[in-house]
Amino acid sequence: MIFGNWPIEETEGAMLGYAVAAGTHSFRKGTVLTRDHLDILQQQGITHVFAAHLEEDDVSEDEAALAIGNLLISENIEPGTAVTGRINLFARYDGLFRAETKDVDAINLLDPRISVATLRNNCRVKKGQMVATVKIIPFAVPAKLIASLHRPLTAHNILDVNPFKALKIGILQSQLPSIRDTVLDKTSKLIAQRVAHNNGSVGAERRVIHEQNALAQAILELSHICDLILIFSASSIADEADIVPRSILASGGEILRIGMPVDPGNLLVLGKLGDKYIVVAPGSARSARENSLDWILDLLMGGIDLKADDLGKMGVGGLLL
Repeated sequence: MIFGNWPIEETEGAMLGYAVAAGTHSFRKGTVLTRDHLDILQQQGITHVFAAHLEEDDVSEDEAALAIGNLLISENIEPGTAVTGRINLFARYDGLFRAETKDVDAINLLDPRISVATLRNNCRVKKGQMVATVKIIPFAVPAKLIASLHRPLTAHNILDVNPFKALKIGILQSQLPSIRDTVLDKTSKLIAQRVAHNNGSVGAERRVIHEQNALAQAILELSHICDLILIFSASSIADEADIVPRSILASGGEILRIGMPVDPGNLLVLGKLGDKYIVVAPGSARSARENSLDWILDLLMGGIDLKADDLGKMGVGGLLL
């Protein structure tokens, strides 16, 4: 592409570099100048304009944006229409947005003429929501630049949306005399709303005394009828020897991690019984405010297999003010 201040008679077929007003006419930036355009400009005494001539090996901004957008997406993301060198990408389903950070970074570092911006990795999105945008900065880029992206980008999905699974959530709340039924009722209602946002539902609920055997039995019962077990303890978890972690172990389950670097919600516990995840919610999850439980539910209901280290890597961005 050759960009410069050209005499009017040399700009037919070129792209206008800036918006130009010519009497009662106005031409926007990027207009492909025709003979009629040039006549109007000359009639207004305009002798030169800034414009860009595309060279033989150039790809126009819209073609380039569309090509890169199509390379980025999976079947769960829909491209919009490329306009002025930009194409927006949209979720086809409610789900968990996934972006390969290192690959997006590699594209943006490859050449400043190409820009890819996305939502935060692992965030919840709704059907039709914009998840990313591709912008070509100049009017055109070399075809070889687009070709150089083709192979690495088509090796796997750089951007994707994991549709939420319609999981049945089992709620288990332990009770002490100090906890009113209204608190438990409010918690159940709030969790039902939370999981409904992710296309899930409450499959069953148990309320038992805050005692190891009662909790272990309830965990076993829920594991047979629900896809995921969510426990609200009558007291905060401080150690693996605490009652609720011991109950998980007594049911035959395992503790993957106690605590995570997300606040509110540091005191979350992640466990597993067979192939069913068990999440001990932090006290802050009794509130509608965003907390670590929201993050974990989004991941698990988005089909992500979680390990202890995954929770440990959530510290950056984990301060939820």
